[in-house]
Amino acid sequence: MSDSTQEDEFFKMVKHHQGIFNKVLGLYTMNAEDRKDLQQEMLLQCWKSFGSYKAQSKISTWLYRVCLNTALNYHKKTKKHKYTDINLASDRIANNKSKSEYEDLYKAIIQLNEVDRMIISLYLDGYKNKEISGITGMNENKLNVKIHRIKQKLAQHLKSENNG
Repeated sequence: MSDSTQEDEFFKMVKHHQGIFNKVLGLYTMNAEDRKDLQQEMLLQCWKSFGSYKAQSKISTWLYRVCLNTALNYHKKTKKHKYTDINLASDRIANNKSKSEYEDLYKAIIQLNEVDRMIISLYLDGYKNKEISGITGMNENKLNVKIHRIKQKLAQHLKSENNG
C-alpha cells in the first residue's frame, strides 16, 4: 500500500471511529489541555500502529485497544493531576442543577479506577466479553467476575447518590 493510500485509509478510519476517540478522551481527561495532549498522543500511537494492523480483530476493537493503552500510559506519566481533575469533574457534574441519570452514571464511572473504567465503558458500548478480554488481555472468567463487581459498585454508588 502506498503512503498516500495508507494515509487516506487512516484518516477514513479515524473519521469513522471518532466516537471511540471521544469516549476515551471523555473518560480519561477532565480539562481541555489534557484532552488535546491525549488526543494527539492517541492519534500518533494509532498512526504508528496502523501499518501493523492485521485484521485479526475488528478495526474498532484494535482502535479501542490502542486508544485505551495510550490513555493508561498517559495517566502514568501525569498521575499527579489525575485525582484533582476527577474531583473537579465530579463537582462540576454534582453542581449541575439539571442532573440526569446519565450524568449520575458518568460521575460514578469516572470515579472508578482506570482499568474498571475501561472495562465498563467497553461493556456499555456493547462489546462482548470475549472482545473485551481481547482488548484488555484479561482472562474471560476473571473479566466476568470483574464486570459483575463493577456493576455492583456502580449500583451502590448510584443508590447512595439517590438516597443522600
